[in-house]
Amino acid sequence: MSPELEVKLVADTLLIVSEIANTRALYMIANSVNRPKFRDTIMERQHYITIIEYLIPPKKQLFQYKNRNGLVIRNMDAEAQANVNLAACICLTTLTNKLDDQNRLNLVANNIIPNLLLCYAMSTREDVKNAALGCLNIHVCRTPYSKLFR
Repeated sequence: MSPELEVKLVADTLLIVSEIANTRALYMIANSVNRPKFRDTIMERQHYITIIEYLIPPKKQLFQYKNRNGLVIRNMDAEAQANVNLAACICLTTLTNKLDDQNRLNLVANNIIPNLLLCYAMSTREDVKNAALGCLNIHVCRTPYSKLFR
């Protein structure tokens, strides 16, 4: 199976109205970003933006599943949303670790840092907080944001 097709299947799974399917898809991406073609396709098609959207902690707002017309189908279950937050943090951590192009890393960092801070500050589960903090540490060390913390 080509990496493009694999990415399409996983990205389509991220859009399914199921927290379990979303969590599994995020873990599949985390396990597959070691392959350069898969990682490049994720970045080229900007699927990392969808992953970043899953960082909304349930304490701030429940993630809304929408149809093609933008109408809300239902809200994500709060407990399941914490599991999706954890999977998204792990997925973005592995993706960030594997990005060797500084421009791509900066692109991801500009979109992810505010969401990771929010996820860290407002999550009630310690495993989600630790995963968000781990991903933040990577961005602080490898991006221009590191100058802010010196």
